[in-house]
Amino acid sequence: MITAERFETYCETIYPAEAGLLAELEGYAAENDVPIIRPAARRYLRWLLRTIRPKSILELGTAIGFSAILMAEALPDAGIVTIENYEKRIPIARENISRAGVDGRITLLEGDAEDLLKQLNGGSQNYHVPKEGFDFVFIDAAKAQYERYLELLMPLIHPGTVLVCDNVLAQDSGSILDSHYAIERRDRTIHDRMRHFLKQVTADERYVTDLSMAGDGIFTITVM
Repeated sequence: MITAERFETYCETIYPAEAGLLAELEGYAAENDVPIIRPAARRYLRWLLRTIRPKSILELGTAIGFSAILMAEALPDAGIVTIENYEKRIPIARENISRAGVDGRITLLEGDAEDLLKQLNGGSQNYHVPKEGFDFVFIDAAKAQYERYLELLMPLIHPGTVLVCDNVLAQDSGSILDSHYAIERRDRTIHDRMRHFLKQVTADERYVTDLSMAGDGIFTITVM
């Protein structure tokens, strides 16, 4: 049987490593324990973006700007709004986005994702949501809030919007695939909420979904 680890090792032999600024940021993330999108998930994200070619993208979870820059480089004509709450990373992300030369196409909103989504819904944020809503959403924020994020995103998206949720199968003390009782007590809330999110959305006829083992698990949702 082909394992995910064996498959990823092979992929590393045929796909090129990151280059330029993204390679530098990858090294910085490794040295400073900053979570960024994993190689397998990057390949999927680039392929998907270049296939569906969305014009407007919303990202929840900027970190140091790695994935926002990756998306901007993959789609030179797309506009990107990205949200980050961790104050120490915001200036680093802004600097990296500027260094990449894509600051004219990326709007970084500072604050809690749930609060900012509410503001975007109410039209009170200093950013105008595209008239038809966002074409693509990349979610890599607080794992326990994915279901809430989707609820708040509904007025901001449209039929045909694709949402990619990263890191849906892994957490600090175990896997979403593990039993509730195999997870450390402090992480059971995140574990249970994520499992509930995945089950609810896959059963909802408003969406077409796919769950992949790429990276730490990618859940793709297409709005019908």
